[in-house]
Amino acid sequence: MLGNVRQRIREEHQVTLDIAPAVLDTLRSHCTADLSNGGRGIGAKLEAAFVNPLARLMFANMPPPESTLTLTNLDEANGVFTLRSGA
Repeated sequence: MLGNVRQRIREEHQVTLDIAPAVLDTLRSHCTADLSNGGRGIGAKLEAAFVNPLARLMFANMPPPESTLTLTNLDEANGVFTLRSGA
């Protein structure tokens, strides 16, 4: 699923996503905390914790084509996830 998001960003915006291990660890923990809804639940959690915050980040500051967007932190406060980027 995450690979599909990365590929789509690359194809549609010509931007490469570089995701820090800490972000991947947070996503993995969040998305697999409750597996009672199976893959559908994982997809919904990935959308809430990664896709939506990524869209907000890119909308606020669209990286230029052929650049790399390095995602360094994924924070959660009151059920709202925020992605942060670095150089």
